[in-house]
Amino acid sequence: MDQFCLLSNRYDCAPFSNLDTKEALLSIPTIKSLGPDRHISSFFRDSSQIIGPLIYAAIHEFFEIRSMPEYVGTTVLLILPKLLNPMIMIYGRLKDILPHLISQSQGVFIQGRKLLFNILICQEIARHYLRKNISHRCLMKIDMKKGFDSIY
Repeated sequence: MDQFCLLSNRYDCAPFSNLDTKEALLSIPTIKSLGPDRHISSFFRDSSQIIGPLIYAAIHEFFEIRSMPEYVGTTVLLILPKLLNPMIMIYGRLKDILPHLISQSQGVFIQGRKLLFNILICQEIARHYLRKNISHRCLMKIDMKKGFDSIY
């Protein structure tokens, strides 16, 4: 467990470097739709030599104070925390730790495990839901999309 804590601290507590930020920026597909300022992600990729330091500073500030300044909400920089997979940089660090933290039944959250297994389990539960000779039960569908819309 001590080795795991040391590994976890190394990944969780270290500040992101400019290289981490650049890799995350370069991993955004170039064909993403236009942002509010009418720029696509390829603009930021292609001009990273010029505006890279400004982007890096803004991203570092975001992770340091854990709050997005209001003025950023009107720019395409908002793409980083609002994508379907918003945690490119954090995930890059956590992907080695997550398999130790998440049980097999939560496999969809781990790379290499399949969402299909969870879907099959849900289908099996739903299929037997109306049977009469089993105990009381409850089936819930929860939309967690908004629940994971921030880094807190």
